[in-house]
Amino acid sequence: MGNKGNSKIFCFDPSGDKKNSHRNRTIYHYTSPDGLLAILKTPSVRFTDCQFLNDKSEYTHIHIPLEKACEEVRDSLFDVNFCDMIQDFFQEKYDYVQIFSEQPGLGFKNLKMYSMRHYVFCASTDPDLLNMWNYYVKGGNYQGYNIGISVNDMVKSFTSLIGDKVSLFYGPVVYKDKDKIEILKKEIIEADTKLHNALKNVNDEIERDLIVQSYYGETILHIEHLRLFFKDAAFSGEKEYRFVIRMPEHRVDINNQLLNTGFTVKQGVITPHCDVPFSKNGTIKRITIAPMMETGLAKAGLQRYLRDNEYTNEVEIGFSEIPIRY
Repeated sequence: MGNKGNSKIFCFDPSGDKKNSHRNRTIYHYTSPDGLLAILKTPSVRFTDCQFLNDKSEYTHIHIPLEKACEEVRDSLFDVNFCDMIQDFFQEKYDYVQIFSEQPGLGFKNLKMYSMRHYVFCASTDPDLLNMWNYYVKGGNYQGYNIGISVNDMVKSFTSLIGDKVSLFYGPVVYKDKDKIEILKKEIIEADTKLHNALKNVNDEIERDLIVQSYYGETILHIEHLRLFFKDAAFSGEKEYRFVIRMPEHRVDINNQLLNTGFTVKQGVITPHCDVPFSKNGTIKRITIAPMMETGLAKAGLQRYLRDNEYTNEVEIGFSEIPIRY
């Protein structure tokens, strides 16, 4: 995890690429015609509570690679209890309790616990992906679009909504079990080594306990960041890139603005969501029309909508190049 400019905005970066390579890229959000219109009309993107995404193992998938990572490093750790402490924390639950200081400088008396939730906005790194177009087949025809979105402009749009209790994470999803295990092993080994060094000259038991709890809590928080970027390999064909907002379960006021949380019906289920506005200026780079649509008519309607609603002329409209006959 890394961040740039804001301590509450994190880039998940498993490849080790420079952060600029993430911020300068375009990602692609696939959606239905109604979904596209809703995004353009607002303009905003919808983050869905992670418990209600289409992957049933979302958020809880961390158990599988974490158990394997702990197996492989346990005997090499200075603190033999470190892995057990970490594994005991990650239970089958979707909320995450985080402690905040309500008023800095007043010590422990001013701490308050908040139940945190995670909201996810999904995109893909691939601008023309059949696996994703297949979600938008209706009556035997492909009826979908994808929106090419600037990561950098999305992050800029969110900056004013990020506060002491709200964080933003972004980056590519990891699908390979080997990669997940290696990321977790590195995290655990580094934390254990730092803890060992911090305790070398500490003899007071109370001080030792406080240091152990501090490093334990920091490691838990880092792995909590990671868990929403690990998915089952069955979904690898989506080549997902995502944004994640962590925020209190109840609404919070950020810079005198309320984050727009609400509910919608999705596949018959009442689903919590969070809508985040973005700037019309440059955030959307391209809109691609699915294969087999009435392409000429679709483009003409889209061009008129963009013009009449004051989107810049920089939005390119293109067509899928996948050669589908039926």
